[in-house]
Amino acid sequence: MVEGLRLCLWLGMVSLHVGFAGVAGVLLRRAHLPLARPLDRAAAIVHTCLLLLPSTVLVLHYPDWPYPARLGLVLVGLLTVWVSASQPAWTPARLWQRSFGHRYFAAVMLLAAIGGLGLASAAASAAAAFVGAAASIAGAASLITAPPRA
Repeated sequence: MVEGLRLCLWLGMVSLHVGFAGVAGVLLRRAHLPLARPLDRAAAIVHTCLLLLPSTVLVLHYPDWPYPARLGLVLVGLLTVWVSASQPAWTPARLWQRSFGHRYFAAVMLLAAIGGLGLASAAASAAAAFVGAAASIAGAASLITAPPRA
């Protein structure tokens, strides 16, 4: 059972890091549009500094993974930033819609909730229970506020 929970944790970390990278790329794209507002630039800087960079540091220092795997995930994150900032024609347009982002975030929060609540029940950890509960609430809120698919 613990191995399954560990897998949820790993999948959650990978998908959160890739998600943070994707959002950073979209925000960077918006910040460089001709009609970009100062708030667009600030959002890109704040998101990168408060979410993407700490996520990168966490990934690089995660002791359960071999260093090549950690470095590979960081490189996947950089590739994700580039793809989401450039939004090449070969990518599906639906990928860049807000509804996709909401559903992606909800799925990631489901992984975090499973991992957190499972670890809480296996190890009676209040911190893991808190993480699981918070992830459950965040995922539900993301689904509730998701715009309809176009």
